[in-house]
Amino acid sequence: MRDYLALLLLLSIAALLPVVVVFGVVSFLDLSIPKAAQVVGSIGTLVLVGLGGIFAIYQFRLFRQHAPHLSIEQSVTHHKVSENYLAIVVTVRLTNSSKVMVPIYDTLFRIQEFSELTDDLVEELYAQAFIGEEVDNIQWPTLDEQLRDWSPGGITIEPGETHAETYEFVIADHIKTIMVYSMFYNPYSQDSRDGPRGWSATSVYSIEKGEERQ
Repeated sequence: MRDYLALLLLLSIAALLPVVVVFGVVSFLDLSIPKAAQVVGSIGTLVLVGLGGIFAIYQFRLFRQHAPHLSIEQSVTHHKVSENYLAIVVTVRLTNSSKVMVPIYDTLFRIQEFSELTDDLVEELYAQAFIGEEVDNIQWPTLDEQLRDWSPGGITIEPGETHAETYEFVIADHIKTIMVYSMFYNPYSQDSRDGPRGWSATSVYSIEKGEERQ
């Protein structure tokens, strides 16, 4: 919103500038109004063309090669740690595939139950995914989630560099299938034109088979 107000102010100044310059040129060079207007009209055209270019760059993000981007690979394993509990180990590899350094300050890790649910619960969750004319992801029962705050320094990933993060959960051993979700928030994203809200990965992991599906 602040960016739009600044742009509006800039365009307003540009609209008033030719008028101010006309009076300045007339006073300083003692030109007639038509001649001064002709000179200022040429200058005003150049100014407006330049502002139009600035607006196009801002509106359409013509230099998106400088936008941050991460590629994510996620792997899941499990280990029986007691008679009734399993440890879920998730390793996420972040590769900076952009041309700029990418800092990470906030992350979200979540595991959800993806099996052994009642028909009534599945129907309820499916119905909740429809919001008016839009459809959201089905919110499967959350088993656990972790929020990590890396500020003030954050994690910094240079172009071409790969960084790995590992996190663990403990769940009951009767659960057969889980959905694993990882989200690394983009600190530059104020709206959709600044790039994605973040970079995420989702896996469905079968504990019975020890298999992962992206």
